[in-house]
Amino acid sequence: MQQPFFSIIIPCYKSEAYIEEALQSILNQSFTNFECILVSDGSTGISKTDYIDSTKDRDYQNIFDFTLISPKNQLKAIFDFITKGDSRFKFFQKENGGQGTAKNLAIDNSSGQFLLCLDSDDVYEPNHLEYIHSEIFKKNNKIENTVFLFDNLKEFYCENSKKIFRSKPTIHQKPNYPTFETYLVFNEVGTTFAVFKLDILHPLRYTKNTKTMEDVEIFYLLASKFQKEGKKLNFDRISVDTVYHRLHLGSMTFADSQVGFEKEKIDKINAYANLLENETLTFRQKVLCRLGIWRFSLVNKYSVFGKFLKKLLTCIAKIISGWYL
Repeated sequence: MQQPFFSIIIPCYKSEAYIEEALQSILNQSFTNFECILVSDGSTGISKTDYIDSTKDRDYQNIFDFTLISPKNQLKAIFDFITKGDSRFKFFQKENGGQGTAKNLAIDNSSGQFLLCLDSDDVYEPNHLEYIHSEIFKKNNKIENTVFLFDNLKEFYCENSKKIFRSKPTIHQKPNYPTFETYLVFNEVGTTFAVFKLDILHPLRYTKNTKTMEDVEIFYLLASKFQKEGKKLNFDRISVDTVYHRLHLGSMTFADSQVGFEKEKIDKINAYANLLENETLTFRQKVLCRLGIWRFSLVNKYSVFGKFLKKLLTCIAKIISGWYL
């Protein structure tokens, strides 16, 4: 059998209201040499009330009425209904352990050349894989050791059956040339919005060090792994407007939930601390990690002095990282 060019992995937990649209967007791809691995992370399904509430911010109407199915069987029923036995699609189920563990299981069962991660509520344009395939080969001389970050993503939410796009791009803090060091200042995007050769990840896997940043932390660990081997992990960008990142009206990303940002802040500190404790870093990288811990540990960041100090520390970190070069 021909090796798939792309392995698309989708971790799922209580995403039954959206997964039909996500899977359909993959089936609609003009580029067909792919495999898709969906992992249920112990999803318990959703009730009819939850489904109705979740559809208030979306314009896609599910064809399959999964609310008539036992909640624990909903995800598999939707998967079977949409994929109809297509051998490119694989379904796995595990006990709940977080997105990182679900992605690990998917990776362990992937055989493609390049890895893509899709959030279960996001969708691809029909030409997404074809476009990414074309862009990768424009950069053929460095695909073996490069993570291609997706730039200029479309962020949207739905209201009154209309897609509403945010004017602010997903990546709003960009260095001139992304490196491991600049990534330590602002993690531009994680594996959810990137593509890279699957084999550069082996034997590395997502950790449980953080709850919200596993897809960012793995790039830290990957860059450190390359460094130990006397190599360099490169970061490059692909301007992508063929993937839609959905914002939920009640989510942390859309509503700027203070609780959500506090969790993310703690995870950033933990990720920096884990690098300092367990990885072999250069002096400059160690300084950037300590500056990161200091920046995100500021208690009074909303005071005038707190805002000034955080901006000052961020500016210092950018200069040290070579952000402006």
